[in-house]
Amino acid sequence: MRVSPNFFGELFTCMICLPFWWGVILSMIIFSPAITYLGVTSILLGAFLDGCLSSGIVWLLHTVQESIEKTD
Repeated sequence: MRVSPNFFGELFTCMICLPFWWGVILSMIIFSPAITYLGVTSILLGAFLDGCLSSGIVWLLHTVQESIEKTD
């Protein structure tokens, strides 16, 4: 499968995709101790959950920022 030349350009402009993959990559490098306290012992499941968490936090911050900018 070929990757289009715009693949990385689209990845870096997506506010949901980039934080997800950063969360997965960082979780695979450094397995988060906070996840093990919650009972998740699988590194793959922990990486997926870290990716979802980081993506969700960025989406929430973006939504709050947009609502603040609309009220100005």
